[in-house]
Amino acid sequence: MTVLADADADAAGGSEPVPPPRRVAHADMESPVELPTDEQSRTRPLAWTTTVIAVATLFLFLTNAVSLNGWAAELPPSALSARLIAATQAWEDVTGRIGLGAPRAAVHGAWKKAEAARFGGGEGTAPAQ
Repeated sequence: MTVLADADADAAGGSEPVPPPRRVAHADMESPVELPTDEQSRTRPLAWTTTVIAVATLFLFLTNAVSLNGWAAELPPSALSARLIAATQAWEDVTGRIGLGAPRAAVHGAWKKAEAARFGGGEGTAPAQ
């Protein structure tokens, strides 16, 4: 029933009661992805989220030492920030030696190349606003 039909029914004094929203069980929902149906998978979302965040953090720690060092260098000067800069610089050197920073460097290089590209106006022309 549409909003206009509801208004007409109200005006005629014969409004139909609105049914409460129907709760849909997890197994009744259609999904293009195979969703787990066991009770355990529905009771542990915090554990799953924590695992995903921990894996992402570890991945970034291993492959993005340049940004970690850049963050440390922007901290206000202090004895603690000096030690932190030294540690992040050492970590950047280690990851660079073993090649963990290569994917980030490749993506960063491609980004800088795309950023420097000029389209149509020639060299030194500012992009149209």
